[in-house]
Amino acid sequence: LVSGIENPRCADVNLKGYRVAVAFYGLSRSLHTTLPSFEKRVFGVLDRHHIVYDVFWSGVDSSEISNQRSHEIHQHLNSTEFALIRPCVFNVVSQSIIIPNELKAYIDSRIGLPSKRVDLFNDGLQSIRNLLSAFHSMRTVHSMIVRYKEAQNITYDAVIVLRPDTAVVSDTDLPQYLQEIVD
Repeated sequence: LVSGIENPRCADVNLKGYRVAVAFYGLSRSLHTTLPSFEKRVFGVLDRHHIVYDVFWSGVDSSEISNQRSHEIHQHLNSTEFALIRPCVFNVVSQSIIIPNELKAYIDSRIGLPSKRVDLFNDGLQSIRNLLSAFHSMRTVHSMIVRYKEAQNITYDAVIVLRPDTAVVSDTDLPQYLQEIVD
């Protein structure tokens, strides 16, 4: 469980009913802006349908991001913004730690291919670095969910995977399909 997060979103393990893991991954560019959409469109809907949920955060820390494709040049990032979501379990790792190993594995897997097949976006591998960071974060949040459910001896009926920098524009339809998912 987290320490230093006020009122984390960890459901009582003894609660009965449907149980969902809400997983956030990646960079937090704008959680202060997107949080109201998560509160209303995800957490609010789950609460109204009495669905028990735990929130997980696997974030990538970088003091700034540069991505020509999204017109982000030296955009400052707040590495503690994730606390706004009040995760039950969280992990934040520096992008500078992730990238060297992930990039080496990617390049090694592309040996023998023409250079344009390695740098698919023709941006000095920046988009590939960002993609590899996202994949690393997704793998990490999955591992966190597995470890938590085993430690708490609980089962999740579904997992909602969200990016913290992408607002949710309509209510989650998970309650409508949850029984079908469980079946």
